[in-house]
Amino acid sequence: MQKSRKMDQYVKDLFEAVKNVDSKYVKFRHIKGFNDVLTINEQDLIDNSLLLNFIESQKTEIEKSLESVFCYELYYCWRKFMINNSGRYNDLVLNGEIGKMNLSAFIENYNNSTNNPLFRELSLASILEKGHLFPDFTLHGGNNDTQNQKLIVEVKTNENLTDENFKTDFYRLAIFQKLYGFENVVFIILNKKIRDLVSYLGNVKIELVNKKNFYFILKSEDLGYCFNLDEIS
Repeated sequence: MQKSRKMDQYVKDLFEAVKNVDSKYVKFRHIKGFNDVLTINEQDLIDNSLLLNFIESQKTEIEKSLESVFCYELYYCWRKFMINNSGRYNDLVLNGEIGKMNLSAFIENYNNSTNNPLFRELSLASILEKGHLFPDFTLHGGNNDTQNQKLIVEVKTNENLTDENFKTDFYRLAIFQKLYGFENVVFIILNKKIRDLVSYLGNVKIELVNKKNFYFILKSEDLGYCFNLDEIS
């Protein structure tokens, strides 16, 4: 990875908010079920404490993370950061999962769109057919303000990040960057390593986006990284 370039201030603020999200909102232990062989002897039933201890010993657990829980806490941390640094946020609004304008209006005005490489990728991934998009976070001047498009964010956890839905979210962010004119786009991924990200990126065409303003934030329980595509490609 190359030496980090100067990071956009709003991306810096977001990264600080991400780092402030407590680890309990990033990963938790989920009871998957009991071991295949479960036998209870009469001795285990003598009193409740023995029985409960026995049942506890038979559980199998897996690590899980919930995108919605993380997003709620991130919104709270980010809003606190905005309030404490209100000067640069005076004319901006932070929205969660707000629907942006229908894509058709942009596509109609997108010169030579059918011959454009990004348009072809969007068509192949059937993204344009969805009409409206609902990003996880939007920092902008409001839904009718096309001048203050500061930051758009998608969030994914390790459980639901397949090659296919990584590609979908990557190209959704490309839409916001190239068609909507957002100054910066950020893809937050929970509980994945940099090598995983490199593997995912092998399935998309990174040359179709502005790499300097396309950021990734990787967050685990105790670590956090933030970099743009220029620094990893």
